[in-house]
Amino acid sequence: MEEKLDDGCIGKKIREQRTKLALTQRQVADYVGVTEATVSRWESGDIGNMKRNRIARLAKVLKVSPLLFITGVDEEEKFKPEETELVTSYRELSAEGKKLLQGMIGQLKEFTMSVTV
Repeated sequence: MEEKLDDGCIGKKIREQRTKLALTQRQVADYVGVTEATVSRWESGDIGNMKRNRIARLAKVLKVSPLLFITGVDEEEKFKPEETELVTSYRELSAEGKKLLQGMIGQLKEFTMSVTV
């Protein structure tokens, strides 16, 4: 059964990187060892079961981390310093503190949604 990954987010990143490198779908397909139609399906978000060797070859030809095709995030998309600080602070909290913070974040999201509507 085919599955959609991230509503085409990964496919969009594949397409963006391919065009950034001025590669055609045919060139990518030939390098990876798949059909041009398969590359088109990857880019549209219709990704079935991409084999590991294809992930590795696709990452190599597109000059990105294989993590892009697994998580949708390339290694270059790191946390901003303030995000890293938040994660570090969260990890230092007790279980009770984490639960309290999660509740506060939920309330903040609700408040933000009610203000923007």
